[in-house]
Amino acid sequence: MAQKEELMITGKKTIIALVAVVLVLCAGIYFALTFNKTDDETENTGESNIVTAFEKDVSLLESVEITNENGTFTLEKSGDEYIANGDKGIEISKTRVSFLFDEICSVTAEKEVEKNAEDLSKYSLNTPKCTAVAHFSDGDVTFKTGGQTSAGSYFFSVDSDVYIVSTSKGELFANPLSYYRNTKILNVDTEKLTHIAFSGDSDTVTLVKNGEEWKITSPVNADAYLGSVSENILTKAGNISIVDFVEDNAEDLSKYGFSSGKYVYFEDSDGKKQKIFVGAKNGENYYIMTENSKNVYAAPYDSLSYINLKAVNFTDGFVCLTNIKDITGLDITDVKNGKTYKLTIERNGDNETYKKDGVEVTSEKFKDMYQKIIAVKSDDFAFGRNGNEKVCEIVYHMNDGSDLRVEFFTLEPRRLLARVSGKGEYIAVSDDVDSALAAVKQ
Repeated sequence: MAQKEELMITGKKTIIALVAVVLVLCAGIYFALTFNKTDDETENTGESNIVTAFEKDVSLLESVEITNENGTFTLEKSGDEYIANGDKGIEISKTRVSFLFDEICSVTAEKEVEKNAEDLSKYSLNTPKCTAVAHFSDGDVTFKTGGQTSAGSYFFSVDSDVYIVSTSKGELFANPLSYYRNTKILNVDTEKLTHIAFSGDSDTVTLVKNGEEWKITSPVNADAYLGSVSENILTKAGNISIVDFVEDNAEDLSKYGFSSGKYVYFEDSDGKKQKIFVGAKNGENYYIMTENSKNVYAAPYDSLSYINLKAVNFTDGFVCLTNIKDITGLDITDVKNGKTYKLTIERNGDNETYKKDGVEVTSEKFKDMYQKIIAVKSDDFAFGRNGNEKVCEIVYHMNDGSDLRVEFFTLEPRRLLARVSGKGEYIAVSDDVDSALAAVKQ
């Protein structure tokens, strides 16, 4: 019995000890959460209070002159726009300059170092990293960025008052003029485009939109293939950007190759017309220049590579790509051998019967022959060149009762002149014609 009472007393003491420990822990947590640091303790931890180094109404800021390792330039406000170095021909990014003006008029610092400092050399402000003179309607204020602290912050002066500012604030005036320039050379809405023209190393090409279709109107009249127009031009037209500002108000444009006469022209349904001149290729870029300007830029070659394409590159690439659903049959003649092969399609509702020279053939056999016949590729338009001997003729019998005739004439090694009735003349690949004849002879 005595032993049992002793065990009970020991258990109670243990419980009391555990409760005491819990209470001490709770008190410690409460103390830690509610303890307020003194100003000295805050300073010792490296934390700092944000101070206002300069503040002014941005509407009073008229211009700023910036000097840094890249040179000296001026940004001036003119109404709702901004002008660089007094040259309205320099396209400026309104967003970036507006942000700069706002930052100038609200300068915060991590710490105030010295008021009316006389010896700026100890902060490297006698040889500043960059300087900005802000011209307000009621006076000027000079900002300088000096040396860096061990923490990466900068010594920064507002007139003669010295502060420590963040890295981003210290480098506010470190950007070159090019940073504030508009890098988008054209503003093209491809959905509204109605007229495209360009001149490059090959043809001078003009494309005109008629409804939803594009037509080639120069150097020949022909249907354009939307896929080619879209892939080669429309996907690039709105992305011609400046990668380098080469020279403003250039006196000698010939050294940039503008005498070649290359250009790109866009016109949209709103009547907006835009034109750039394309100069010589320089590495991976082209020299370019906008109309009515002598400012020379560099733009990526890929964004303008289509100026080297031929007009035929904006077609489907075939001499006469005719849909099998649009015909009732065709005749293909091997002129050299005097042999004509007749392919016909007999339709009865959803049923179709395919025949070659009056003998029924399988759908697969017929369509294989047809694919070879329509797959004759074109290298270029013929531009008035004359062929010699006729070697092949294909006559498509259309559903509306009309005929579409394609004639092939010898022209040069591995090339034929193809004359398509009502559609023009092309340079065709002779091997493709040989494959078409071979398919129907089997």
